[in-house]
Amino acid sequence: MLFLREVLVSDLFMYRKSSVERGQVWEDIADKLNALEFPKFQVSQRYLRDELNKLLKWFKKKDREEISASGIDPELDEKSKSLEEILEKMESTVPINLSKKKKDDEDKHTAEEVRKLAMETLGNTQKRKGENAAEKVAIKKRRSGNEAVEFLKERTQQEYELRRAEIEARKHSDEASNKHLEQQQQFQATLVQLLAQQQQDNTRQQEQQQQQNMLMMQQQQQILTYLQQVSRKTQ
Repeated sequence: MLFLREVLVSDLFMYRKSSVERGQVWEDIADKLNALEFPKFQVSQRYLRDELNKLLKWFKKKDREEISASGIDPELDEKSKSLEEILEKMESTVPINLSKKKKDDEDKHTAEEVRKLAMETLGNTQKRKGENAAEKVAIKKRRSGNEAVEFLKERTQQEYELRRAEIEARKHSDEASNKHLEQQQQFQATLVQLLAQQQQDNTRQQEQQQQQNMLMMQQQQQILTYLQQVSRKTQ
């Protein structure tokens, strides 16, 4: 479940399959899991990628079988809910990719039209038209480039904010852990002090009891001696 939650909160599906960026996201997820003390993980990005594919195949098959058997959508457990959310997240990136492909095709088509226009005539008028068309394409490409730069800037800012939030969360967690540890140490110190004081009190009470016993024995001995003396005089 930890693995699935890490996949859900990541930007994994923002990047193309087999891209360097997606590989880096997988690497980050593996590092986070391997850094946990409990439960203990020892995984690689390739293992996680294969494991996710297996789980998604299992979930799709299980979902189809349950719907076929009952005729209604089954109630999902936590694991299945996470897998369903991952599938929805994967599918939500498809329109973005299709939109980008459509835009690339349009740019390619525009460039092809300009090339054909330039080849149709060698006249100055047609040449100027071709240059103007080429300039329009260049402007369009510059705009596309600017949009890509803005997108990357926004993505970088979002990642920065996310990293900063993670650092703040870790900081607060460390402060809480340190405070808890300090309270435990104070409690242990107080407990040791109380035990030492109790031991001292017990020792003092034992000494006082011993002194009282000795005093009583001395008094009894004195009384016994006195009675013996009186008995001798009477005889």
